[in-house]
Amino acid sequence: SYTPYAAYEWAVQLFSAEKFAEVVALESLMLKAKDQSSNVLWLLGEASAEQGRWGEAENHFKALSGLEGPAAKARSTYGLAQLKYIQEKWSESGAAFYAFANQFKRSENAPAALLKSGQAYYNAEMPKEAVASWSALIKQYPKHALVPDATKQAALLELDLKNYDAAQGF
Repeated sequence: SYTPYAAYEWAVQLFSAEKFAEVVALESLMLKAKDQSSNVLWLLGEASAEQGRWGEAENHFKALSGLEGPAAKARSTYGLAQLKYIQEKWSESGAAFYAFANQFKRSENAPAALLKSGQAYYNAEMPKEAVASWSALIKQYPKHALVPDATKQAALLELDLKNYDAAQGF
């Protein structure tokens, strides 16, 4: 018999096995069964993105924001930022991840968003913004496990820019 939890667990297993088309098919059925949980929409967005179906992925991530509660809005915002990153829209992704981190400072994903923001800005050849993102991670979450990565990235970028004093500050 169908239960939303069992179907969701099956979808997670399919996603782990990189069977993205099957995930989309299963979760589309789940949506028709009126199971519009944030987990279903999140996996649909990810699976669609993995298949390069950008419009569908964007629609699923946007649908998340219509669900109740701040957690759904946070997942929606993060998913949309991630989608821009996957599409290599570097400056847009950097800005979206930075905005996410500022809007959802208490989210467990905020430090990762700042790290990705820095990486996206670096890829967009926007060094000031990259350093600002990594610096925000270091200052706002000084004990987080990603701080050494942000410190290294910022210091190396400052060295590349021949900003030796700034590099030593990291």
